[in-house]
Amino acid sequence: AEATIDFLQFPNQTLSYRGGDCDDLTTLYCALLESVGISTAFITVPGHIYAAFDSGLSVENAAKALADANDSILHDDRLWIPVEITLVKDGFLQTWAKGAQEWREAKMAGAANLYEVRPAWQLYEPVGFAESAVGIIPPAQDQILAAYRSELSRVSKAQVSKRAEELRAEIERGGGATAKAQNKLGVLYAQYGLLEEARAQFAASAATGGYPPAIMNLGNVEYL
Repeated sequence: AEATIDFLQFPNQTLSYRGGDCDDLTTLYCALLESVGISTAFITVPGHIYAAFDSGLSVENAAKALADANDSILHDDRLWIPVEITLVKDGFLQTWAKGAQEWREAKMAGAANLYEVRPAWQLYEPVGFAESAVGIIPPAQDQILAAYRSELSRVSKAQVSKRAEELRAEIERGGGATAKAQNKLGVLYAQYGLLEEARAQFAASAATGGYPPAIMNLGNVEYL
């Protein structure tokens, strides 16, 4: 068997250098998520490593919550989201889609593996890091928050798009069920945090037929 030796950067080194290869970026990404309590894993495919995180979804819920459950990985009864972190500038949807594609292709070839980080901590002792503190200046908090909200909105819209299309078609057909369909579309948007879109549908439903659930849901949106 061949042996390969590689240099791995610590997460703060990657931040300081503003770059790294696939293993450096994967280590940084997993460290960031683990620091806020999200379980992570390393995915290996031939010649490459990237990240995954525990979605917290059951198999049943994933079928409802995700536009395509095939973009997740079932491992030890948990659903993991693969993230091709080297596409760091391309946005979450792209990194997710690419990570899922790489996993499927390598899995078909019998060459994909997923290693959870937390069990690995039990096997391997932490390595000491003696370098003095590196001065890392993060972006302004409002800049981070704006970018996060924008990306979250894109991800949410991508997950609801197919079901939203079906409900919009039902609304366009008209008839006695229009107000109900508008309310259902509003609920779908609200479940994914798209409150402006939800408000518009609840308001339309309330105006169409004074639909009581829509009026109640308008109040819920304002409360949120």
